Amino acid sequence: MAAVWGYDHIGDGRTVDVHIARLRRKLGEAHRHRIVTVRRVGYKYVPDQQQSPGAALCGRS
Repeated sequence: MAAVWGYDHIGDGRTVDVHIARLRRKLGEAHRHRIVTVRRVGYKYVPDQQQSPGAALCGRS
């Protein structure tokens, strides 16, 4: 956490997970699938194919 936010974080290691969950809720059903969980790494954004024709559908369910 210190490397990301520049200070010692007091709390648990689930802070990022909570923020991602809230972001997915705000994106709604139409777009929440764009944030994909990559196990043991973190998260990644999967853009829409219309915006990026060469984008793969990795991680979409």
